[in-house]
Amino acid sequence: MTARSSAVLITPQMKTVMDYLAAHGEMNDEELQELLNVKKTIAYLLARQMHENGLINIVGGDTDKKYKLK
Repeated sequence: MTARSSAVLITPQMKTVMDYLAAHGEMNDEELQELLNVKKTIAYLLARQMHENGLINIVGGDTDKKYKLK
């Protein structure tokens, strides 16, 4: 793996989520949507990207899903 492929681009939305999680510990889908003022699909895609990049953990599933900092 090169240094280039391991670098993660932190978008302003990702920074907002990470700051919220640092302050509050965790959030659910509704809180994520409200925080970023986005619809469910956009929130899901952002959370999945953050998880794949090793920035957050996704705990639980469906109705009890929570996002936490890694």
